[in-house]
Amino acid sequence: MAQMQASKQRLKHEFESFEEQTAEVLTRLRTALAQMIAAIPGGIRKAADAERVMNMGGTVIWPIYRFANSYDPLALASCIPGAALMRKFLKKAAARGVPDSLIDSVDQAYEAFEDLVRTHADNRRTFDTMVSAYAEGETKQLDLQHKRACFRGNSHLWGVQARTRLACYIYQPNEDDPEQLDVAVIRGLVGLRRLRRGASWTIARLGVSDDDGEVRHSVVCEPLDSEGEVTSGVPLLREFCSQPLPMFRRVPAAMGMINVQLEGESVGNQSAVTCFVGDVSRAALERYQDEHNRVQISQALVRTPCEVLILDVLVKAGTFGEIAPDVTVYGDHNCGDAPTEGRDCDILALRESVVYIGKGPSVLQTLDVPRYPEMAQYAFDRLGWAGEQFDVYRCRVEYPVMPSSVVVQFELPEKP
Repeated sequence: MAQMQASKQRLKHEFESFEEQTAEVLTRLRTALAQMIAAIPGGIRKAADAERVMNMGGTVIWPIYRFANSYDPLALASCIPGAALMRKFLKKAAARGVPDSLIDSVDQAYEAFEDLVRTHADNRRTFDTMVSAYAEGETKQLDLQHKRACFRGNSHLWGVQARTRLACYIYQPNEDDPEQLDVAVIRGLVGLRRLRRGASWTIARLGVSDDDGEVRHSVVCEPLDSEGEVTSGVPLLREFCSQPLPMFRRVPAAMGMINVQLEGESVGNQSAVTCFVGDVSRAALERYQDEHNRVQISQALVRTPCEVLILDVLVKAGTFGEIAPDVTVYGDHNCGDAPTEGRDCDILALRESVVYIGKGPSVLQTLDVPRYPEMAQYAFDRLGWAGEQFDVYRCRVEYPVMPSSVVVQFELPEKP
């Protein structure tokens, strides 16, 4: 490993528990690895790509890729390679032209990891045993097998599939009325392709309701990229979509919602598009509890067969005080559209989780969504919001069930 500067930030020990300290260190390492892998020339979208581009055996590169792309680093801590293999991996990355700054970031994060192991365990094997207590193990793997099978079946039946579905919600108090919330939303699909002709598909659904499912006041959505809406009729984030820009149409739906549907006739890889829409609604939601709103809800409707769903919630620090988001997956076979009373019977027994991953756009880095931190920074710049002040909570779901609603929620504070 490269020698560290004396000023390098050492592992801190002010965390309350082993789990919290480990989560902090592993999240830092995961983020650094994801940023570095994303910068490797040659285009890495899956583990097989990494094996080919890096010219390394699958037994080395696949665990690194899995860890870098994990939704919960604690669950895949055993994938972190030993020092010798990590050194070899970084040398390969340097030879491929990865910037020194990104390699140094991984180097520093890995040294913090080694310090963590020395602090809490006699050796790496003991440390992996300690961390394994926080993984959900075989039951989750069984769920994954069935969800993957559903993805393949739905892709065949519906004639469409995508690599990634993204839903990113950004909350900040309204400048004129701090008891209300402004909410910016980025939605989209990565690698959406038709498997047969005639498959028109909804890529996003626009609108706002109270958490009891009622629409009680109209909300004006302003596009983050006004020219994108002029060009396509929907609030496209043009810079981050594939070219040429995909074509869409807006279709009215129930409860004042609007469906954004993809048009076109090509199939297979020739039809593949990546598209994102982004908008902001001012004073759209309640900041505090009232008779109609008890919790803050951010949801992603799963209506497209996809390999991964990323549901991120970004909250300006201090907006709600201390929060503890959780995630629930609702089956939508009963045509339910919100986690309202009486929907407990629709809850699916899936073991998904939401984790805190840090502050600011940089921590959004993931191999699932290309240029994601850059896209988020673009949104913050357009909004005039200080992105580094926002806490980031992530729910990553592999092969999300279709149709379902993945809901991240937390309790709203009482009005001061």
